[in-house]
Amino acid sequence: MPDLNEHTPAFTQDSYTAHILENSNPFIFTFKVSATDNDTGSNGEIHYYLDGSPSFIIERGDGEVWATTSFDRERTAQYTLRVTAVDNGTPPRTGVAYLNVIIDDMNDNYPEFVYNAFAKLDTDNSVGKDRIRYEGTVPENAFIGKRVLHLSARDIDDGLNSHIKYTFDGGYNGDGDFAIDATSGAITVARHLDREMRDLYYLVALAVDHGEPQRATPVSVIIHVTDVNDNAPVFPINPVLLILTLPRHWNPTSDTKTKIVGTIYAYDADLGSNAEVIYRMVSGPDLDKFDMRQTAGKPGAMIVTRSRLFSDHIKNEYHFNIEATSGVLKTSAMVVVRVDRFGLFPTVDYAATAMPLNDSTCISEINTCTKSSQLTCQQAACAEHVVGRCTFGSAIWEHVQTVVRDLGEACKVLERMCFKEINICARTTLNACAQKQCMKVAVRRCPRYSTTWSLVKTTMEDVKRLCPE
Repeated sequence: MPDLNEHTPAFTQDSYTAHILENSNPFIFTFKVSATDNDTGSNGEIHYYLDGSPSFIIERGDGEVWATTSFDRERTAQYTLRVTAVDNGTPPRTGVAYLNVIIDDMNDNYPEFVYNAFAKLDTDNSVGKDRIRYEGTVPENAFIGKRVLHLSARDIDDGLNSHIKYTFDGGYNGDGDFAIDATSGAITVARHLDREMRDLYYLVALAVDHGEPQRATPVSVIIHVTDVNDNAPVFPINPVLLILTLPRHWNPTSDTKTKIVGTIYAYDADLGSNAEVIYRMVSGPDLDKFDMRQTAGKPGAMIVTRSRLFSDHIKNEYHFNIEATSGVLKTSAMVVVRVDRFGLFPTVDYAATAMPLNDSTCISEINTCTKSSQLTCQQAACAEHVVGRCTFGSAIWEHVQTVVRDLGEACKVLERMCFKEINICARTTLNACAQKQCMKVAVRRCPRYSTTWSLVKTTMEDVKRLCPE
């Protein structure tokens, strides 16, 4: 009795699962399906057909499925194919099963930084193809552990290949001033900051995946350190020397007008309102003979004379103390006002030179003083004026201080020698005229531009009165 085509081809399973590694070469074997038909003869012969994607083909006779292309899991992670088994009966019977092809991940994508509240478009980015940078601010007195900003990155791979850790690129961590949390990407303060030492940090962070091989993406991180009022004002030199120049034939009874002595200036390393300095006179034996004027928005404070100065005998020097205040921070200094009635000291416009000099100008002016043909004490006075305007704490500060100190010491040596010889003349048993002749010889070696020259001149005038020409 001939066989009737009464059985339908049956697959061993209703559905199958196969795996292919992404980026694999095309035309690789994927899976083999199998169906049976209980009929005999040609009615039991089976052919296979495949639907669902042109990226796969099936061998009609044996059910082998082959991939015809390479796959990108990030574009399509899974394919569902319909496999049909058809027998040769009349009419033919068909059986259906499904093949799910899963594309397994390969670590072929780099982590990618994404926008958050700290991210900005970087128009001049030397690292990172996404042209994002992260930027944050932190006050210089921030506590250790304070969060400055956080990074955000993603990896479109799968599994461990998509897990990200954050780190700094070696050598770009702000010399250890900042730390980064490997899991969250939070950047925190790791050491005490000082804006006056460093106010801007350029860091490079990395997002690193856990794949094999690992892939890392760099990104620029900029951190601005903002100012707090943590620096007291500093006087470039203490005591502050000012020169009150009076005309040679000045008459205190007829000229009691207020005279400008000079401008004092204190440097504050802070910024903006934190660097605003308020000056005041606080104490000292000659406090009542001078006054102070300060104009809002202008640096320094002007010292001027008061009429009381001229009601007494004019001294060679006056002393009082001043205070410079910035917020709650303050610094004191002594002011020494030297009276010049003989043109002993160089004329200096203190108001015009109140602002500090940059390093190169400071060195240039100091050299002008020391290389001039002036006498030692005049060089010392010149250099002392200059150093008062040099930037306190700069790279050349120690050098200029040494120059001024050495000139001052040399001048003091000359002063001591002068007084020694003058005193020898004055203490001898010679008569007044012999003393005068002795002093004439001694005074030629006295420093005419020292603070003691006016006293030497007075002594000579006294001797001349005792022995007129």
